[in-house]
Amino acid sequence: MMHSFLIVGDELKRQAALEELLAEHKVAPTSILVFPQEGLGYGIETTRDIIQTLATRTTNRGENRAIVIQEAHLLTIAAQNALLKTLEESASDTLIILLVRG
Repeated sequence: MMHSFLIVGDELKRQAALEELLAEHKVAPTSILVFPQEGLGYGIETTRDIIQTLATRTTNRGENRAIVIQEAHLLTIAAQNALLKTLEESASDTLIILLVRG
């Protein structure tokens, strides 16, 4: 099973694809939505917080957890680099979903 996804498109297409993906992978309702700080995007501290949350959050047996990063194109280069290892080595019960405008 893949654990990292990139969804590209306008807001309606991204939302529809996200809902389908979450349903398909039986994601727990406690999934995390992350939004960029207005006018700032995502810096390294925000990304480290995301990684820390993934490391500590648990789910019920049989459920997957997800973190959805809205407007992922606003990640700074440092934030992208910090997230890269997590994307490559995410746990089997974790989905990392990046949403970007297309």
